[in-house]
Amino acid sequence: MILIIIFLTSISLASSEQTNSIDHIFSYLKEKTLEKSYDLQSTQALNNQKSAQIYTSITHWFPQASLQVSQMRGKDFSILSSGNLGALAATITPQIYDLKKAELVISFPIYRRSVHIGLIEALNEKDLSKNQLLLSQSEIDWKLRAYLGNYLLQKYKEATIENSIQIARTNLKEAELRFELGQRTKIDLLKAKANLVALNSKKLTYQSEILASQNTLLEYTGMQSKEFFETGLPVKISTELLLAQTIDAFTQIQEALSSVQPYQTASNDVLEKQIVEHSPVYQRFIIQNSLSQIKNQLLTSAEWPELALKGSINKQALQWNEVFSSSQRSYALAVVLSIPIFSGGSLLSSNLEKYHANQASEFKTQKDILGFLDEVENEKIQIQTLFSTLEAQKLSLSQNEEIVRLSFKSYQLGKATMLELLNSQTDLIDAKINLAKTKIDLSALVKRFAWNLGKPVDQKE
Repeated sequence: MILIIIFLTSISLASSEQTNSIDHIFSYLKEKTLEKSYDLQSTQALNNQKSAQIYTSITHWFPQASLQVSQMRGKDFSILSSGNLGALAATITPQIYDLKKAELVISFPIYRRSVHIGLIEALNEKDLSKNQLLLSQSEIDWKLRAYLGNYLLQKYKEATIENSIQIARTNLKEAELRFELGQRTKIDLLKAKANLVALNSKKLTYQSEILASQNTLLEYTGMQSKEFFETGLPVKISTELLLAQTIDAFTQIQEALSSVQPYQTASNDVLEKQIVEHSPVYQRFIIQNSLSQIKNQLLTSAEWPELALKGSINKQALQWNEVFSSSQRSYALAVVLSIPIFSGGSLLSSNLEKYHANQASEFKTQKDILGFLDEVENEKIQIQTLFSTLEAQKLSLSQNEEIVRLSFKSYQLGKATMLELLNSQTDLIDAKINLAKTKIDLSALVKRFAWNLGKPVDQKE
């Protein structure tokens, strides 16, 4: 009895150690992703750009001043050829002139429709970029969980196949010995050899999948291979038992599940209400539609009146030092109201264009929202399905372990063929992998479901 207690205690301690280990690694990877993710850095840069764009849009309301400096050389016969001087024109020869000119031109748009819409557009684009940044930051938890889970799954597949290879080698040695003793046929020996070759081939495939999942994980986090190996994950957690314990610890979803449990049995109306009020994804659709509607207003901005204050100060002279002297400066100041009267019917066509553009934007938004609602409802169903699948796979694993044990005994007693033994071992491998995959899929899906509902769970990592 004491031995049993010690054994169970050691298993519990090992499981607790794996929980702490994978939680620490996940926390480290999450920290690195927030720091180095290319997607996140790109979104942050875009958000900073939109902040600068707001100020740029505001400056379009400010007075615009430009200094124009020119030097002109020419000969003007226009007054002579006009006939206004009569016979006197024949006695006059124009001189070549060489004039220097400086002019300060000032324009202040009191109201310009395109400037007004441009500022509102910049403010909405800033809201959209801020929303996208929050989405990118908050989705790291479930996305990273999915990528890391896939990596652990591929490592687990390799570990299970490695154990099977060891068993296959033992089976082959036993088949060779029994064949020499005349207790097994040549067919049993060939099947044992073929099984070992097939398992080795499958191991190579799994190793390739490990590398692919690792590269995907590194690409998302922005980490280098060296940084990833410093976590110890590829080395410390490599045996089948440790990987199974790690996956069990990594896929604990009690906290996330309690957060979304009320919505697992809720009606679609309740689900939709939660999404409309709290989902950050839904808010993105609304902001995108609002931004499109604002951009569409630019289509009719040319049809609006424009009010501007315009002025200029200029002087021209034969020498540059005279141009910038204080005397004889010409100036003009005007308040200009421009009212479009006729533009070939563009007033009607541009308003029609805006109307249909708004409709297209509205239809696209409604389609995106409907697709998103369907996606969340499907996630709810998938979670229920995965829970059922998980229970069935646990039972299947237990049964396959018993089948392998009985098949091996029957094979030793000569009551089962090599093919039956190999098939039972293959079924056991598939049962282990399928169970691990379902655990990982369920963990990531529950977290994603909570995120889509606007109920993210901050687990203690």
